Amino acid sequence: MGSFFAELKRRNVIRIAMFYGAGAWVILQVADVLLGIVEAPDGSLRLLAIVLGLGFPFALVLAWAFEITPEGIKRDRDVRAEGGASAEAGRKLNIATIVLLLLAIALLSWNIFAGRDPAEMARAPAAGDAARPQDLSIAVLPFVNMSQDPANEYFSEGLSEELLNVLARIDDFRVAGRTSSFAFKGQEEDLRTIGERLGVANILEGSVRRQGTRVRVTAQLIDASTGYHLWSDTYDRQLDDIFAIQDDIATEVVRALRQTLLPGDEAVIRQTAKGDVEAYNHYLRGQFHARLRTPEGLRRALEEFQQAVLIDPAYAPPYAGMAMVYALLDNYNYRSLEETGPLAHRALERALEIDPASDEAWAVRGLLLGQGANAEARREEARAALERAVQINPNNALAHLWLSGTLLPDLAAAQASLRQAYAVDPLSPVIVYRQVMWALQGGDQAVIDRYLDELREVAPDWFMTWLAVGTTAAQTGRIADSAVAFARVRELNPDYLGALGQEVLALEMLGQGERAGELLAAAVDRQGGESLQIALAGHRARQAIQAQGLAAGLAVYRAELERIGTTNPDAVGDLALLEVAAGEPVAAEERLQPLLRYAPGDLPACDQQTQLTGCIALVMALHEQGRARDTRVVAERTEGLIMSLRSQGFESPVMLLIENYLRHLDGDAGSLETTVATAIEHGWRVPPPVIRWLFSQHVDEEVVERLVGMMEAALAEQRARYEEIS
Repeated sequence: MGSFFAELKRRNVIRIAMFYGAGAWVILQVADVLLGIVEAPDGSLRLLAIVLGLGFPFALVLAWAFEITPEGIKRDRDVRAEGGASAEAGRKLNIATIVLLLLAIALLSWNIFAGRDPAEMARAPAAGDAARPQDLSIAVLPFVNMSQDPANEYFSEGLSEELLNVLARIDDFRVAGRTSSFAFKGQEEDLRTIGERLGVANILEGSVRRQGTRVRVTAQLIDASTGYHLWSDTYDRQLDDIFAIQDDIATEVVRALRQTLLPGDEAVIRQTAKGDVEAYNHYLRGQFHARLRTPEGLRRALEEFQQAVLIDPAYAPPYAGMAMVYALLDNYNYRSLEETGPLAHRALERALEIDPASDEAWAVRGLLLGQGANAEARREEARAALERAVQINPNNALAHLWLSGTLLPDLAAAQASLRQAYAVDPLSPVIVYRQVMWALQGGDQAVIDRYLDELREVAPDWFMTWLAVGTTAAQTGRIADSAVAFARVRELNPDYLGALGQEVLALEMLGQGERAGELLAAAVDRQGGESLQIALAGHRARQAIQAQGLAAGLAVYRAELERIGTTNPDAVGDLALLEVAAGEPVAAEERLQPLLRYAPGDLPACDQQTQLTGCIALVMALHEQGRARDTRVVAERTEGLIMSLRSQGFESPVMLLIENYLRHLDGDAGSLETTVATAIEHGWRVPPPVIRWLFSQHVDEEVVERLVGMMEAALAEQRARYEEIS
């Protein structure tokens, strides 16, 4: 045996084996990169590995039979006597093998440390770091679509989103929301910057290359603070195995971060909804289109979800997707739930029947219950559904967002739920928009500007961004800018008319009353809906007041609201204020009783934000009737409501006006004029006739005219600006 190994050594067979192995490894590493760049057919790398493997024994046989000499390759028996030639060949093979090994080490180092900051590489983990508890916060970046067909973009994004959803349901994991993570798509941001922006310690990224019935998925888990790879792998399988790939990646990520799998982890991962691959593809395409929130996007999303359930009727996610689309169509005033509600609830029932633990389905159920007719009566049921959703998945940002609306009038709880939604998905335009709206209630301009700047950054051309811009401008008295912003909303999304009421009021104050009426009338004819009809009623009433006086305006507004049959608290409260101003305080009180939910002979609690307009209208009605005691009781309760709102961070010029009106009733004659003047200076804007009918019974005519003059001067400045920018 010893002589055999000596002969192998003499013939350089061992050296050839080492040289061949090192060379084959280098070839495979280089080919792995190049084949991906040129989009070589699936299996090309595997074929190359097989060819190289088959060549190995041939190389050994050739090494045994032949020698490499300075004169070329010769048969071994012809050069056996020339020991020096064999030794020289051995030395050359040693050098070549060492070069290949160095090249292999360089390639390995490049794979591990490519793109790593040198300062990060210097901070190598300490030996005891592995024993420390790992931060379980993570962001799943959108996997890069490496396929030649851009239409496969939905597939790579969908796989990323499904992984995010799986990880979000793992106990103790904190997962950045989909919108925030996907905001970095196509950007060459440093991973540390992404981690800091999203508030996560780990990042999962990867790529997807789909060709025919095969798919290659590469995934890597990275420590966002150091850039070190915690885990990486490549999956080259049939498309039918996509769910297995998804499960494997989620399992390895959990294991890498937690160092072990808890008993419940694998159950959560394996129980994630799975269906037919073709149905899965349609579902991913549906999600892709639904995120656009446009009429066409939602229409196409609905078609994809419907196609998915036709292919696989036992696949739950598309049913929840269909219900979500119906809810969003109502949310954005594209189609009413009166038309689509039965379809939405039927789809949702099917989703929960298939998968009772679907947080998406429970969240959409809460959203649906909180919309449409009798939504107030279903508030508790809607809240329970949304609480169930966040219990199943604490990282469901939209569930937290929708839950905040059902928690009102508990402002503290509602704000806490909104903050949680923002913490999970800080770059979601929908959530940042809601933060802007909430900040406007507080009146802190620095906070308003912060969130408005964030919204402009993450969604500069989204129609709701311009709604926020317009609303902010209107609140600060920049009526011209608000009108331009609201017009931009219509330009970006002609089917969304939620900003039209505000635009109409701004146009009226800018002297564009005729244009405002045309816009509203056309919108009512085209889309209808209670909110648009109320806005049109208000416009017609203001035009009547300006042309014919308060009594005419009251008659118009009363007739319009009775025709609509609305119970909208703001509209009913405004009608009651008009009735008081027109000398009909008893009629106003009777109108306010069902709105404020109190029986005749009793008085309302005035403990909810939505009751503020109604309660001040009741104070005025009772005062005009000479009922001092009742006036004082309701006034004190209204003051208490304002103090409660202020303690929760709410502030507005209207609250200051109400407070000072109540002081005026106590005999402070100068406080009302001073407050109105201050409110005008700080941006409070209303059509001048409103000043007259609102305050003429409470201050001298001379004071009223001074206030009207201030308002007209402020609006004249805005009219001049509107001519410049429109």
